[in-house]
Amino acid sequence: MRSWRCPSCHFYALRWGFDVVGSRELKHSLIFFFGVLAAGAVPSMSSGPMSMFCLVLIGTLGVSHGGLDHLKGRQLLRTLGRGGMLQFYLAYIGIAVATMAAWYVWSAITLAVFLLIASFHFGKEDLGGFEPRVSLIGIAQLVLKGSIVISAPMLFHPAETLSLFHILGFEFFNDVPQAFWGVSVLAAFGANLYLGFMADQRTKGMLLLDFGSVVILNTCFQPLVAFSLYFCFLHSIRHTLLSADLLDSNIRVGLMSFYRSAWGLTLIVAIIGGLVTQNLLTLFAVDEAVARVVFIGLAGLTLPHFMLELAHDRWVVPSPSNYSSPEAKARGRHVAAGLKMPAAVNRFCQGDSGVSLSKSTGQTSSIQSIGEGLPLMEKFQ
Repeated sequence: MRSWRCPSCHFYALRWGFDVVGSRELKHSLIFFFGVLAAGAVPSMSSGPMSMFCLVLIGTLGVSHGGLDHLKGRQLLRTLGRGGMLQFYLAYIGIAVATMAAWYVWSAITLAVFLLIASFHFGKEDLGGFEPRVSLIGIAQLVLKGSIVISAPMLFHPAETLSLFHILGFEFFNDVPQAFWGVSVLAAFGANLYLGFMADQRTKGMLLLDFGSVVILNTCFQPLVAFSLYFCFLHSIRHTLLSADLLDSNIRVGLMSFYRSAWGLTLIVAIIGGLVTQNLLTLFAVDEAVARVVFIGLAGLTLPHFMLELAHDRWVVPSPSNYSSPEAKARGRHVAAGLKMPAAVNRFCQGDSGVSLSKSTGQTSSIQSIGEGLPLMEKFQ
């Protein structure tokens, strides 16, 4: 597939220290950044229609990035050798329902835990495949990086953000001084710089662009709109692109495979969200009803999705930073995609001597003959 480069962007990007060409995540960050600049010039609609637009956006494009959870659950169960899909669905739905029920009983505690988990999740998943070392410091860096989604609206639109938290039953931030949120934004920027220092040049550029995009979003838009645009067009699309890349090296084929597998769960969630919204509109104003559906619903979906991602990364697919050979990368792609792994790769990964190693290069001598449709993850090399 031919790559397109903008001469001006490429020239300035090289001066900033990173190369635009060859990094899909960096291209995505550039498109999102300029899209945010363009969207900031568009006059905003009234709150009611805009809230409904955000709800539809999150309920379709935003939620769809978790549409492969059933495939990942099946792979996890096969790897662990226990349970079936019925148990997986019951556990997944049970965690989601328990989270939403806990919100109504212990709203302040539940929201605080949700914000912490969401910060870590956003910080980790938006890295585009790069992962720092697993340690308490690394986790703290990811939490700080992801916390920009919370601290930026509190800094630029404190009254509107506190109003949202009030709707959700969380009053803890009422007495927090504005200076704290300014320091929090600077801390998030520092975390991005530090993570970029450990990563390659393209990841560094991606991190800085994403940080700037989130800040501009929260400067130009109300909190719900800013979060919706970030969640759908940055977080969700990046996660979708990474999943599609695991499904097939051809991004178009991978995206088609992804949406064929994800549309069912996305449709179910959208229908349930629509029915709940219709019911809540009889009790609350539009903005309040939408805020409850969006954030309480996302809390219910985020916790099981987050737990599954951690378990899947831990027991099924090695972390991209831990791939040590093209064969391991190929195995990771096939396992993550829920596809049948070619026997030759499976034997190699299990230590079978049927696939020999070359002493001089450390690569398998027969990797090219494994078969068509076994793309390697070049971006992790």
